[in-house]
Amino acid sequence: MNFKDTTSKKNIFKEIREVNLEEAKKIDDLFQVNFYEKSRLLLKRFLLSLINFLFTKKINYSKARDLNNVKKKYDQISGTYISEFNKENQNYLAYNHFEKKIYLITANQIDHPAYFLSNFCKKYSLNSIFEVGAGELTTLFPIIKNGTFKFTSALDLSSERLKKGFEFFNKNNLKIDNLISGNATKLPYGENSFDLVFSHYCLEQVPLLANEIIDEMIRVSSKYIIFIEPSYEFSNLYTRNKILIKGYPIFKKKNFENSKTKIIYRNGMPYTRCVNYAEIVILEKKIKVDGNPKLIKSENYNYIV
Repeated sequence: MNFKDTTSKKNIFKEIREVNLEEAKKIDDLFQVNFYEKSRLLLKRFLLSLINFLFTKKINYSKARDLNNVKKKYDQISGTYISEFNKENQNYLAYNHFEKKIYLITANQIDHPAYFLSNFCKKYSLNSIFEVGAGELTTLFPIIKNGTFKFTSALDLSSERLKKGFEFFNKNNLKIDNLISGNATKLPYGENSFDLVFSHYCLEQVPLLANEIIDEMIRVSSKYIIFIEPSYEFSNLYTRNKILIKGYPIFKKKNFENSKTKIIYRNGMPYTRCVNYAEIVILEKKIKVDGNPKLIKSENYNYIV
């Protein structure tokens, strides 16, 4: 599978056209900061990283990145992603890292990451899938709808969002085997449970926990792990500014290196949003086996399904 070509396909969009920067600024609120503010943000990040390296107690970049505040925020907006998903036409500004161009895209429901993930599952005949940070299941919806999985599962910090997602699936006669809410640093599954474990704009919210979650996703995967997360390295100026302002993690290759896996692809993810441009990282287990989901009951989790 040619990962670059597959992520670069335009044929799933209803409309796509290149726009210049001035037009882009009229369409979306691009994140812009001056030199002094950017220097201050970089210095703050450096000092916090140093403190967190030296001391056991970790300090978040901002209160918004605190786990309880993340949960509260997403509980409050539960249902909004489904409302957006159900709109006939969705317009958004996208960026292409390979071309260094901005596009205005009109799409219907399925987004580019879900399109890629669906094709990836079909190409490698994957029978079980688990999304970490699944929200209202709007990314999983087209993947499961167009796939033939033997077992599907999703986890999110917000039980309210998962409940909305479960209602959404029921209305569309779509089945999911397990829905679990809780912290992703200790996933309630045994080793080698799922052929594919993935995250889609999840790790950005909890930078202090990102490395623990990555390790856990690797542990419960039996074949592949995919991360689609905001990228500092491959993105444009506006996404980099947003990452600095919001306190999102700055991912590097070393974040994804693990003795049990190898990185088979890491690059920009074309046509993800201009102000939150993502990279895609694909890990392959060095020893692959068929997934065998083993659910571990724990009082720290809410088992919705």
